[in-house]
Amino acid sequence: LNNHYEKIRIQKYDSNYRRFFSSEKRKIQKIIGSKALIEHVGSTAIPKLRGKGIVDILLVVQKNTIANTSKKLQKADYEFRDVASTKSRCFFRKDYKTSNGIRRVHIHLTFIGSKDQKEMIGFRDYIISHPKMAKKYEKIKKDAVKFAKGEGELYRKQKEKFILGIIKKALENNQE
Repeated sequence: LNNHYEKIRIQKYDSNYRRFFSSEKRKIQKIIGSKALIEHVGSTAIPKLRGKGIVDILLVVQKNTIANTSKKLQKADYEFRDVASTKSRCFFRKDYKTSNGIRRVHIHLTFIGSKDQKEMIGFRDYIISHPKMAKKYEKIKKDAVKFAKGEGELYRKQKEKFILGIIKKALENNQE
């Protein structure tokens, strides 16, 4: 199965996401062994929101420790994905086999005060505090799955306008 064409499925929110995040957070703290902000972001961080079931983790460290942190994560079998990384964010993923299939973790490694940090936390907090927007986002994701037919890039593109709009509102709210 080609990784680029993995089937995208939207599933019901699972209350175990928080427990899984906490467990993963402890592992990451042991791996990197330094001070870091470790936040649960993405759909699994938003109670009752349907999503792909991927636990997204924002890992925020001092800018001068990014390369070393990246090495430590890779040594611990987190797969670095250059294609999904940006100038200010390194992207990793790890799959765990469970009795229900595969549990996937995405780690977004960035530095303190980065645009990525502000946007990911801003988006999460805004959606949590605006349930109508959460419902709208859920519908956009369902429609995106139908439209994209398993193509991850198309799926992300379909959600982009909504996400950028929410980030803009979230960051404006933080200015007040």
